[in-house]
Amino acid sequence: MNLKDNSYRCPWCGNIVEKATRSGGYRSREKECPYCHHNYICKLRIFPVIVMFLLPFVFLSTDYFILSVWIAYIYICFDLSRSPMIRYRDRSMPTKGYTVKIELYSNYWEIKLKYWKIMLEDDMIIPIIFIDKSGKAVSLPCCVRIEDGKWRKGLFECDLKLLEFGETPEKTSDRIYLYNMGKVIGVGDVVEELKTSY
Repeated sequence: MNLKDNSYRCPWCGNIVEKATRSGGYRSREKECPYCHHNYICKLRIFPVIVMFLLPFVFLSTDYFILSVWIAYIYICFDLSRSPMIRYRDRSMPTKGYTVKIELYSNYWEIKLKYWKIMLEDDMIIPIIFIDKSGKAVSLPCCVRIEDGKWRKGLFECDLKLLEFGETPEKTSDRIYLYNMGKVIGVGDVVEELKTSY
């Protein structure tokens, strides 16, 4: 599995695919994965849309009106360009998953700033590897989908769901490494295994 990038992964199988684009304003154009033949689209973020409509009114009575419009426009274009891709049409099937607590390494912020990558969040597809106590891999890389994520006391608690048509780890353990841009960005402790989801 290619560990070099996270931004263009199919939300069904985890393979790197072409980024789904937007056309006609905020309408998403679906694409089909060439590996598993399932459809996917980009996720629309509500916050930047609200910013686009509200920010101009904030500066309406000032000399900064035009500047505020351009700031909002640039922010929205940038934010939408890195929105995670999500499943489309096909319904999700029951799949195994894991509840984990993740600690991000300090160098993750350097990676984030250098490559303009988003933080861990729901619907993001990310590669993981199960490791033993010494940090040695006990499984091949597989992709998981982040769901129900929350930050608590410096740890990111979430459910990691195996992709329906992705690779299943042949062996598991109670610890994992998380990858982004080909680098280990954090370590996670498996709290419990989820037999099914959805």
